[in-house]
Amino acid sequence: MGSLDRLDRTSIKPLVSVIIPTHDRVQLLKEALASVEAQYGVGETFEIEVIVVDDASAGDASVIRDLPRTRYIRLATNRGLAAARNIGIEASRGQYLAFLDDDDLWLPCKLERQIKALECHPEAGVVYSPCIVRSGHQEFLIPAAGRAPFGEVLEHLLEHNLAPVHSFLVRRELIDAAGKFDERLQCFEDHDLWIRLAVHTPFLFDPQPVGIYRLSPGGMNLTQHAGGGAEQASRRILEKMLAFLPETDPYSNIRLEVSACLKFQIACSLIFNGKEEAGRPYLQAAMRRFLSTRQGRYTPSCIPRIAGVFSAASTSPITMTKALSKEIRDAAGPLQLKQRSMVNRLLADLWGQVANDLGFGSLGNDRDAGRAAVYALLRSPSALRYRKSLAWLIIRGIAGRRFDPVLGLLQKKVHRLA
Repeated sequence: MGSLDRLDRTSIKPLVSVIIPTHDRVQLLKEALASVEAQYGVGETFEIEVIVVDDASAGDASVIRDLPRTRYIRLATNRGLAAARNIGIEASRGQYLAFLDDDDLWLPCKLERQIKALECHPEAGVVYSPCIVRSGHQEFLIPAAGRAPFGEVLEHLLEHNLAPVHSFLVRRELIDAAGKFDERLQCFEDHDLWIRLAVHTPFLFDPQPVGIYRLSPGGMNLTQHAGGGAEQASRRILEKMLAFLPETDPYSNIRLEVSACLKFQIACSLIFNGKEEAGRPYLQAAMRRFLSTRQGRYTPSCIPRIAGVFSAASTSPITMTKALSKEIRDAAGPLQLKQRSMVNRLLADLWGQVANDLGFGSLGNDRDAGRAAVYALLRSPSALRYRKSLAWLIIRGIAGRRFDPVLGLLQKKVHRLA
């Protein structure tokens, strides 16, 4: 979208409801609230109300009760992230809704830019922007430059989420139409909401980073992946999509891809619970649907995700991933050139996910991470173009971590030249 100027000071000030769920993180909550108060244009070009929903903290978070523009709601029992956000939505009055978790931060430009975007584009109901992800000493942007879809984004959401929840600003009436967060989901509840909103409205994308996402090894996202909750949530989201997507064009191909995703997930669950014979028909059906889709770009994303879940639970991630790769190749059967390329890309993504989980996740096995990265490149050499971390993992697998400072400097030089 280009540069966004400040809102016209003569216009009626819109009200933004900022909803922050919290649980036993008072100090982090104070930092999050400070980032909201630091927003450009508050009281001048727009107004805000902040609704903090305390999800039954064991400690006392009421210290924030007297902060300006802030309402404090304390729940008697712990109901989870989705329920806390929904309670905040129900208590809110704003025409725009924004969400911020208690351990994340907004940059000062967040609300001013995104309000301007929606005010300038009344046909769109959602705007999102990149955020800076901080993990240890590393920083990177999500989404990366040039990879952020806008407009009709439903098919893109089949492949992956667009950005963390605090990167979005939403018109309230759209959530009233599509429904609030699904409280039965333990993770991916924001991804589920964006999917439902994408059926109702185009999305805008503003390339200016607006937030900081502090990724923690003990955080909910990684914990749910390791514990299998991510797989269950993904299956529920896909089942819901099949239920609400119309059985007519332009949704027919999307339904086919969603159906393939769901069958992939059922197959993987059966296969890795020792029920190979029961899982094989689902895998074969999924591969047939995947190979018959118009482009085959979005469907396989669930396979790398599930491979990551199972590699975290496996004592031998390489052996596990080899078995899954063989099942996929066998299910695909005889292939034409284009189909072979699609399957190889799928297998490269699968190995790439496992490599990253082993190299950068809690598993921390450099040698196996390097092996998995090599397997990814053998399946599709172009994987290196999209996963620069694979080269890093291969070198680390051979040389160990003692060269990490040197590799870090080389990586920075490569990024500056790219």
